[in-house]
Amino acid sequence: MSAIEAPKTRGLSWNIGYAALWLREKWLLTGVVGVTAVALAVVPRYWLDADGKMPSAAVLMTTILGIAAAVAVIADKVADQQGAKIALLQVRAEEAAGHRVVASINSVLDDIHDASFAEGKARATSLITLRTQLAAAAAQLPVASAVQATYYPLTYEGGYRILGNPKSRGRHNEATTVFFEKDQPEHSIWKLMDGRDMACEIRSCPEECDVDWHVKPYKTFISVPVKAGAVAFGMLSINAPNVGDLTELDRVATVSLARIMGAILALEEGPRVLASRSKMRNPGHTPQDSTHSSLGPHPSENYDGVTQETHLEAGEDEST
Repeated sequence: MSAIEAPKTRGLSWNIGYAALWLREKWLLTGVVGVTAVALAVVPRYWLDADGKMPSAAVLMTTILGIAAAVAVIADKVADQQGAKIALLQVRAEEAAGHRVVASINSVLDDIHDASFAEGKARATSLITLRTQLAAAAAQLPVASAVQATYYPLTYEGGYRILGNPKSRGRHNEATTVFFEKDQPEHSIWKLMDGRDMACEIRSCPEECDVDWHVKPYKTFISVPVKAGAVAFGMLSINAPNVGDLTELDRVATVSLARIMGAILALEEGPRVLASRSKMRNPGHTPQDSTHSSLGPHPSENYDGVTQETHLEAGEDEST
C-alpha cells in the first residue's frame, strides 16, 4: 500500500471509501447483491406456510437481504469515487515526482558544469565531490520520505572487483557494506554490474535476493551500475523503508543519473585508460597486483581511517 492510499493518513470519509474499495476488490459487494437476488427469487416461491403466505422469519430475512443489497450498491458507488480519488492522487504524485526528477538532474548538471572549469587538484576534488552530489540527487528523486542513496566506487584488487567506500545521502546512517567479488563471486551484485543499466529492477520485500530483509531498515531498493559502454565505474543504489515507495519513474531517473555520472568519469579518464579498464571487467583476467582505479581510496577505508569491516561487525549496515 503506497503512502497516498494509507487510511491512517486520511479522515473518516477516506476510511469509509477505502473500506468500500477493499470490499469490492474482495468481491464481497457483488456477492451480497447476487445472494440477495437469488433469495428474493426463491424465498417467496418456496418458503410458504400452510396458508400460502411467507412466515415472519422469511419476511425478516428478505427484508434484511434487501437492505444489505441496497447498502452494497451504495458502497459500490462509494468505491468508484474512492478509486477516482486515488487515481487523482497518483497523478499528482507522479507530477510531483517528475518535478523532483528534473530538479535533481539539473542539480547534478550544475555541479558537473562547475567541475568542468576546475583544473589540477581542484578538478580531482570536484570529481570526488560529484559522487556525493550524485547520491544526494538520487536521494531526492522519490516522493517517499526516509530514502537513502549511495554511490559505490568500483576498484580492483588481485584481479577481483570491489564495491566499497560508499558515499551516502538521505537517512542519517551511512551505508557500510563492502562487496568483495573474491569472497562472494556468486553474489547477484556482480551480475548487475555485468548487465545493462536499464535491466535494473525495483527489488522489494519479501522477494528473494541477496538481502536479509529482516535486519534491513529498508524494504525496497534499486541498484544501477554506473558505466560507460563496457567499462564500469561503480554502482548507484537507492532504498526506501516501505514497499511501494519506489516507482518506475524513480528507477528510470536513477538510471539517468548513473549515466550522467558514467559519461563524466569516462571523459575524465580518456580513451586510453578506458581501453585498459575494459579488460578488467571480468574477475581473474587482470594482473595479480593491488592496483586500484583512479576513482578513490581503498574501499575498505573511510576517510577517517576506520575500516568498513569494523562497521559490519558492529551491525551498522544500511546498504544493499
